[in-house]
Amino acid sequence: MQWNQKKINNHIKAAKLLNKIKDEVLKYIAENYNITEYEVQQFILKQFKLYKLKTDNIPPIVAFRQNTSFVHYFPSQYSKKITHNSLIMIDIWARLNQEDSPFADITWMAYKGKRAPDKIKKVFNNVVEARDKTVNFIGSSLKIRHW
Repeated sequence: MQWNQKKINNHIKAAKLLNKIKDEVLKYIAENYNITEYEVQQFILKQFKLYKLKTDNIPPIVAFRQNTSFVHYFPSQYSKKITHNSLIMIDIWARLNQEDSPFADITWMAYKGKRAPDKIKKVFNNVVEARDKTVNFIGSSLKIRHW
């Protein structure tokens, strides 16, 4: 797919809506004790409809605790419930419901508890550093525009 200004604009709009949904999802998790991964996934799908976003046939990824280690974990109706001190992963992707609109995709990690353990913080910081170095390398090598 060759991108033009319309596709870039649609991608940015979709990404902003995904970020809004992510914020709503984290609030939903915080306000609902004992919620399951599957219930959060279904909430995300309702938000996609609300904001008129289109996704593919693969459901969003929502994982708690040890399920966050599975790259493509898809919860079922019998999925894990959130507990105190739970690591959370949310991976969502969608596009505007317009022809030729590209997908936006975001993955977020969160922690439900007073303070994330040092081991989780260390791994997270390593991932952030690797991401930033990669983006900087690509940007300097290809001289791409940063939004």
